Amino acid sequence: MRHHGSEPAGDEGGGLRAVGRARRARRCPLRHVPRGRDRVRLHDAAEPARAPPRGRRRDQHGRRGAAGRAPHGRVRGAEGRVPLVGLHHPRDPGARPRGGRAGPESDRHGARRGRGGARARAPASAGRRRRARPHTPVHARRRGPPRRVPRPRERDLCDFCTWGARRRWTSVKKSEGVLLRVEDVSVWFGGVRALSGVTLDAPAGEVTGLIGPNGAGKTTLFDVVTGLQPPGEGRVLLEDADVTATAPHTRSRLGIARTFQRLEVFGTLSVAENVLVAAEMRRGWSRERLDARAVAREAVERVGLSEVADVRVDRLPTGRTRLVELARALATRPRLLLLDEPSSGLTEVETLGLAQLLQLLRELAASGLGVLLVEHDMSLVMGASDRVHVLELGRVIATGTPADVQADEGVRAAYLGDRRLSAPARAVRAPAPEAAPVLELRDVRAAYGPIEVLHGVSLSVPAREVTALLGPNGAGKSTTMKVAAGRLVPTGGDLLLCGRRVNGVGADVLARAGVRSVPEGRGVFPNLTVVEHLRMATHAGTRFTDIEERAFGRFPRLRERRSQVVGTLSGGEQQMLAVARVLSTDPALLLLDEISMGLAPVLVDELYEAVRQAADEGVSILIVEQFAAEVLALADRAAIMLNGRVQRVGSPAEIADELASAYLAGAAG
Repeated sequence: MRHHGSEPAGDEGGGLRAVGRARRARRCPLRHVPRGRDRVRLHDAAEPARAPPRGRRRDQHGRRGAAGRAPHGRVRGAEGRVPLVGLHHPRDPGARPRGGRAGPESDRHGARRGRGGARARAPASAGRRRRARPHTPVHARRRGPPRRVPRPRERDLCDFCTWGARRRWTSVKKSEGVLLRVEDVSVWFGGVRALSGVTLDAPAGEVTGLIGPNGAGKTTLFDVVTGLQPPGEGRVLLEDADVTATAPHTRSRLGIARTFQRLEVFGTLSVAENVLVAAEMRRGWSRERLDARAVAREAVERVGLSEVADVRVDRLPTGRTRLVELARALATRPRLLLLDEPSSGLTEVETLGLAQLLQLLRELAASGLGVLLVEHDMSLVMGASDRVHVLELGRVIATGTPADVQADEGVRAAYLGDRRLSAPARAVRAPAPEAAPVLELRDVRAAYGPIEVLHGVSLSVPAREVTALLGPNGAGKSTTMKVAAGRLVPTGGDLLLCGRRVNGVGADVLARAGVRSVPEGRGVFPNLTVVEHLRMATHAGTRFTDIEERAFGRFPRLRERRSQVVGTLSGGEQQMLAVARVLSTDPALLLLDEISMGLAPVLVDELYEAVRQAADEGVSILIVEQFAAEVLALADRAAIMLNGRVQRVGSPAEIADELASAYLAGAAG
């Protein structure tokens, strides 16, 4: 019998005894309750259970019950005693079966044990008892044989997958015309417009090149085509089907494959296993049950990696790792292949091998494969492309054959610059023969992980001279500046400052020695004010008043914004602050990396005038600039970099005659 309001009886010794029948006992959810040998709940006969205080109380798990209720698993009786909820006697009229309604002797809430704790239930109807409906599986409720999805018609399927059968509006019909078309695509990153109304196409069966200066928007356009970056305006068409709103994996199913500028491979897997990953996914999409291993083997053989198919990828050189990534893309049997800087980080020998591979891709293009190529190596692009699109500041400025693009004056102006500074060029002053160079790099090599970027760079910056370092995008100019500033430790060669070897010396030590740098991207703190930026420059030992006077003297516009947060300034004003901060601390060597990027011509003139004043004061300057016309009017000597090596060093006039060939791969000067 259940005991509501009565004290459980104890044995003669005042100890504990079992209550109820063991065979009908159910385990109590409270783990701390003492139990006997038969696992039934026990009470102390000498100390009966007391009524818990009113209000919200916590159970043994720290949970609170509702006001006026016991915690989870315990229900108060009529007189405040704690009944044995888990014990029910079959002859007890107040007992309730598991899952049924409470009897007349049940607690006032009609609560029952359950997952959600004590729950109030409506009183039972007199003389009636609702039977619980047994659970019926969904498949058992259906009458008749299971329904079959009708097989889609042949014309509803694309050539490579069954996705078009599920979404008929995206099914792609094989066409001999334009494979990819981008219409009026615009992309914003905050207030910066990366792409502005870009319209271009990539036909099937051709290799289409996409070139442009650094920051033109080439990689952003690739992200839009593959679905990694949604456009703010415009649309992307794949054979007249709008895929602008589709996910990246869906576009991959539709036949778009891509490689990345930074290697994206599984280093701990072998070459064959890396390619097999893509082949297995392709087999899952295709309506043809292809042998994934045969597809992977074919892709590996096509790129010439059969002899290293069982070698781990992280043990291969960079050139062959690029081929692994390309083989993996081919294993998906794409119709459109996007190649983003495939020669980045390669040696000259590896680049020649890649050119042979691109020739193979042209042979594949004859069977209908479309290739869209982004590459900084102009000889590679001009030799492999059928047509070339040129981007500048997010806009298409030229489209045509490689010969037409090389002869286009707008393209030459975009790469070389079409303006000269209004001020006359500085007179070239030869350094004293006995004076050592302020900065010297001797056979310097540098790498980012396994990718070697600099392959034996030798360059010197004479005292009190301006040295310009020129070259196309990806030549290694910014990496050379990082090594010179101490922000990247070279893997080989020597870095000399005033004749002393400083390999491995940190950037802070070089800064105290007089080396100042303005990195690419300005290097300012958007949450600090202009004055706070100038105050940080006092670490070099210059008084703050002197720094303010010099900075505001060179750029009066900054005085008006001295208390303004830098993140609210325009791009030109941020660059002015970055240049003013380093020029105000008496530098011995000044390193400037792409200070004119993305700025209006008027602001560029103002910046270069400040650099000219510093050069006249005797500051040694090494400047990297993609627009060569501006910097050649300022420099005393210049050097051209290609593929991680210094190819030519000479006077500005001598270098100017060779720039077109360096930037546009043989364009006439």
